[in-house]
Amino acid sequence: RRCVWSAFKSDSSTEGLINARGVTVCEKTGTIFVSDHGNHRIQVCTPDGQFIRSILHRDMSYPLYSVIGLNHKEITVSSHHALIKFSYEGEFLATCPLSRSSCRGLDKDDQGMIYACEWRNYIIVIHDPVTLKVTKRFKLQTNDISTRRKLNDIKIRGEFVYVLFTHNSIWSSFPYKEYPLQVYDKKGIHVRSIAGGSLLQKPVCFAVDGEGNWLVTEYWKSTIVVISDTGALLGNISQSGQGRGDVSYPTGICVTKEGTVLVVSTGKTENILQAF
Repeated sequence: RRCVWSAFKSDSSTEGLINARGVTVCEKTGTIFVSDHGNHRIQVCTPDGQFIRSILHRDMSYPLYSVIGLNHKEITVSSHHALIKFSYEGEFLATCPLSRSSCRGLDKDDQGMIYACEWRNYIIVIHDPVTLKVTKRFKLQTNDISTRRKLNDIKIRGEFVYVLFTHNSIWSSFPYKEYPLQVYDKKGIHVRSIAGGSLLQKPVCFAVDGEGNWLVTEYWKSTIVVISDTGALLGNISQSGQGRGDVSYPTGICVTKEGTVLVVSTGKTENILQAF
């Protein structure tokens, strides 16, 4: 894949990003939302990466990942201490304090219910999409993974919950016998493991393309690993570097309905958000 456009520099200006994390796209409008972790805001841009506005709120501390509502008019953001919902224009709509553990990855099911993964506890929390109130919690069985690992990202596909485990230390990598990409049912029962430490050493987040393949950001290798649903390695997107088309310590990824892959690199000084 080649880079078709890039955007954002690493700074605290109105149109900058510092230590950017997740990226989300609205399937209906193509509007892109980037979690500006270091500046405590969400940066909103057009489908071709042109800056539109910033979304800020006093309770949004170090935003991480986000999910678009079914009505394509709202976005829910995970931060260190709360889930917060906004309109696309930045109007505050609802919040849910997080008391037990920092919340990381978010996704929604076909009914719009929001699934959030807790970083430390291997717990999936389901939130009402309107009020963000907690409706259910369940704990995952830890098969093929050490109990020292952290739960960082989540994707809902039908009746199954796909999760990605990572390390709490940037200096650690997965041994071959552990499987960071796993599948569970909606009761937390382990169904199968997809990809192990032979393919994923320091994964951070993941997305699925139109063919059902998994695109996983590899932090250490500074690349995007493409894996089939059966765990076969299909290739890589991009390479490590600072140039346009390169990635450096990628921390966010999503796929548009047209199949464009959006990647956020936290290790770059410019071209932080790229489209492939």
